[in-house]
Amino acid sequence: ALGSGEGPARVSSARAELRAAIDAAFGTSEVDRALRRALERTYLEPDGGHAVARKELFMSRSSFYRHLQKARDRLVERAG
Repeated sequence: ALGSGEGPARVSSARAELRAAIDAAFGTSEVDRALRRALERTYLEPDGGHAVARKELFMSRSSFYRHLQKARDRLVERAG
């Protein structure tokens, strides 16, 4: 399980662990930056979400969800 502690402390801890995993999984290429940004805006930033991330990345709905799935797959692969 992600995070340690309870309540807000656990949320903060889980976010830190997820950010570290994202840092390890993605490089600096244009594709990697887009994949990273999709994850960060969707899951880590309070004003994010699918719609916000998709608009900021200038992607169609289908393209955004393909990128997000690829990013999640890579994150799981690297973490496993």
